[in-house]
Amino acid sequence: MGKTKLRLSTIEQRVGGVSLMLLLLLLFVLFCPVSYQDTQAEEVEPLASTSSATIALAISEAPALNITPTASGRFDQTTAQVKVTTSSNNGYKLYLGTADATNAMYSTDNSKAAKINALAEPVATTDFLANTWGYALVSSSDNTNTLQYQAVPESATVVADSPQAAGEYELNFGVKLDTALPAGQYVNNVMVSAIANPTTVTGLMSLTYMQDMTSNICQDTKAANGANIVTPGNEVEKRLIDVRDGKEYWVAKLADGNCWMTQNLALDLTAGQKLTNTDTDLNSKEEWIISTSTEHRIPTAIPTETLQANNYAGYQTTKSWDIGKYIPINPTSGEICSRQPGGADLWDSVLSNSTLDRCENFRNVTDSTNYDTHYLIGNYYQFNTATAGSGGNDLADEVNAPDSICPKSWRLPTSGYSNNAKTSFYNLLYQYGLETQANQNNGSNPSPIDGKYYDIAATPLYFVYSGFINLPNGSLRTPGFNGVYWSSTTASSNPYDDTPRTSAYSLRFMSSSTWPAYAHSKYEGFSVRCLTR
Repeated sequence: MGKTKLRLSTIEQRVGGVSLMLLLLLLFVLFCPVSYQDTQAEEVEPLASTSSATIALAISEAPALNITPTASGRFDQTTAQVKVTTSSNNGYKLYLGTADATNAMYSTDNSKAAKINALAEPVATTDFLANTWGYALVSSSDNTNTLQYQAVPESATVVADSPQAAGEYELNFGVKLDTALPAGQYVNNVMVSAIANPTTVTGLMSLTYMQDMTSNICQDTKAANGANIVTPGNEVEKRLIDVRDGKEYWVAKLADGNCWMTQNLALDLTAGQKLTNTDTDLNSKEEWIISTSTEHRIPTAIPTETLQANNYAGYQTTKSWDIGKYIPINPTSGEICSRQPGGADLWDSVLSNSTLDRCENFRNVTDSTNYDTHYLIGNYYQFNTATAGSGGNDLADEVNAPDSICPKSWRLPTSGYSNNAKTSFYNLLYQYGLETQANQNNGSNPSPIDGKYYDIAATPLYFVYSGFINLPNGSLRTPGFNGVYWSSTTASSNPYDDTPRTSAYSLRFMSSSTWPAYAHSKYEGFSVRCLTR
């Protein structure tokens, strides 16, 4: 709520009468809209609120009014310009009232009992009684020349209720004084305030923050052609803000009926930081205390034997990596970053302590604004990090971890071989022509419908060939050629040594192949996309 305080006072004794001056003292308590200039987001302060409607109130500089009373009474008035703006799609209410529950103007000299009374009833300018005052509020778009003045309410009262997002008003104060009023200073405090009307959320396009999403809001979001069901080519998308760090992400309602992030998650984590269930997808606990900070370089190699030691503790670690602000130059081409000299094999495109600057088909966009933000590579997370510490080795085969680092109201997709047609990744790919249920082939590389292969790196899915962090070799593998995205689903065995419950399923794709369920070791670092819970 925005507030402005108005102080009315008569001052300055003159020969033959009293002079009146109106002083506007602005006490802004303002909820202003927040604007973000970038998409992946530079480091900014986390937002403290997920309020979906904001409001701002402004009043022009304090007007001055001087009156020299006459025996028969002299009238004068002054005007303040009031402006209200709100992000609510239902407008706002403007309030007016006195701060001390009395609408008369009293002398500041306690020895004087005289006062300027509030108007007893609404009057025109010509009908003021002597030693009375009042206000008249009119919209700046109102061409009416006749003002009706009335007493300022003793408590905050609605004086304007607008369905619009903005409005401008003339706030007039009128007073009539005669010489019977003792000279001196008379005061009253008037409070002007505005409150945004509750926003009606009609779908995705009404939201500002990721955490304001609900399954019902997604369900109520209509297609671009106005239909209730989204079909390929009629998706709707918007950029929403994650309140945890202020970063902004593209999200879209897609043809599977779900709302998905169409940009990779880029949440940096700090050791000792707490994620809570008020802003994060935590369902089995109220908070998760992060044990390791996000690293900003390709990690050094950790031998598989070390990762598997101590009851496979390496699979339960919570590492994450932010390699920088990069995008593939040709995001749908599937061009592998050339092998770095000394690499263990062709797959190890970028070795430890290197960056993507060495890849000709990737571009650092830190200082550039000419790029498609859908394709920012985002961060890489181990499975136990992506699942907010709930995806350790104690989960049974093909069980979905209950928590994730997705924003509240969002979750990790599901995957796996069992009943694959109902998993998030499979169903999404099916809607875009990647596989028929008849030739599902137990969740392996899908066959195209009617011989048509759909490129999931293209609009509207925008999956990124971001590669993945391979800890045993200390490398970022195949960026530009391979994309791997965690699901929440644990796999039955480790794909390398058949050790139970040390792997999880992911979506994996290359330029000509896509797997909606592909098992990987939990210690690898993959990209993350979230969908509505």
